[in-house]
Amino acid sequence: MIYENVFPSPASDNSIKALRECLLKSIFKNYPPPLSSNLPKHAQHFLTDDNLTRYLVARDMDINKAAKVAINSWAWMEKRDMFTANLDDADSEKEILNEGLTGKIHVPFCDCHGRPVVLFDDNAQNTKDVGKQMRFMAWNFDLAIKAMAVTDVLTRKDDVESLTRASLLPPQSLGPGPKVSKWVLFIRLDAFSLLNSPAMSTTKETLSTMTNVYAERLGLVVAYDAPGYFNTVYNVLKPLIDARTRTKILVVPKGRWKEGNEVDDKLKGLLGENWRELTKVDKSYAQTGRPFLSPGFDRASNFDKAYEIERRWREEVEPDILKDIRRILDEGEEGGGGAVVDGGDQKPTPQPYNPLSGPVKPNPNP
Repeated sequence: MIYENVFPSPASDNSIKALRECLLKSIFKNYPPPLSSNLPKHAQHFLTDDNLTRYLVARDMDINKAAKVAINSWAWMEKRDMFTANLDDADSEKEILNEGLTGKIHVPFCDCHGRPVVLFDDNAQNTKDVGKQMRFMAWNFDLAIKAMAVTDVLTRKDDVESLTRASLLPPQSLGPGPKVSKWVLFIRLDAFSLLNSPAMSTTKETLSTMTNVYAERLGLVVAYDAPGYFNTVYNVLKPLIDARTRTKILVVPKGRWKEGNEVDDKLKGLLGENWRELTKVDKSYAQTGRPFLSPGFDRASNFDKAYEIERRWREEVEPDILKDIRRILDEGEEGGGGAVVDGGDQKPTPQPYNPLSGPVKPNPNP
């Protein structure tokens, strides 16, 4: 079974450049130069080396397949209006705070490997608009990404005071270590049933978002205390999950955990010795009427941390990301968009590129 913290393999500069050129000629073809000024910030973030590498790694370095996933991911982000989904936008803030009332999805802590844990609890579902639910889920994924970046930057600066406020790690865990780039999804299923399970279309969109839009971000999935009905749902979804992602999924059947048994030992190794305390699985739903509050969820503390992470990310992380991608975009325009061939300095004339079929051969009889 694979439990990942970082990329399994890098992508070559040539592959990244080719994928970026493909996207510039398809999704972003209507933006005039200079792209470093005219592309909106969310588009620039999408075109970073880090993001494009994820699509390439997810598709075994196949540029055509990576381009298709990236284009579909951008279409999903446009459909779900993800480009203003943050606490800095007034309308978006109101929506996020409302969706986050019960803790149905939140990012409460990091595991023993430094990976943010995104906790799902469908029993705490409090809204009915699927679009807003999807946007809130993706906002939490983005928050986990920002938390990893903020922790890395502040750790390198040895800013313990700021880390205590902005990091999901407890202060005693802060310190130098490998950079983490993946999160854990912990799904609480002790109250899962036919009555509170999401529609299959919603579940499929959730799965596609996790594995395609957020390619190479998922390090581990723990489906905890899963009842028999969950197996029925999971078996329907299995054909939609690629083989490598399936190796990251750990299903713990209902009632299988006992202190000190094999399941307990495995989860201690994956999440930490105090995994039960951190995930609050020992706490039950206190109230009887819907919407339920996810056990142990502290709304004020959760959003205080979220505001601090977003602020620190804007101040400490985003400026360097934008500076780097704008330099890359400017260099691409100055050089005519050509890619450097591995092992040489030759700069070939770039070919037209179809995202689904690859380079377009020139017409011999124009």
